[in-house]
Amino acid sequence: MNKVEGILGLALRAKKLLVGETEVLMGIKKRQIVGIILAIDLAESQKRKFEFLAKENGLLKVNWGTKEKFGRILNRRPTGILGFKDSGFWQKILQEIGYDQGVN
Repeated sequence: MNKVEGILGLALRAKKLLVGETEVLMGIKKRQIVGIILAIDLAESQKRKFEFLAKENGLLKVNWGTKEKFGRILNRRPTGILGFKDSGFWQKILQEIGYDQGVN
């Protein structure tokens, strides 16, 4: 297991990770989300929807991974949307995936 998988699993167990469209939408509505990861193979309509929501709510949005990969890591069916409720987990994930902070 690599570090990204470990961080995602730990965040899920700590209830600091929301998985799937419905959970992440509710998290955004309740202003619980600090960042969003969208799978690179997510449907274009969903990408546009969450890109708009991220921009409107001042959230950092990252395109990384695939729906299959997220499902495998989290022991769930394939899903393309992850929302982080904790800035510590969020910063650690960004660091591990090599995300450039200057790009949204």
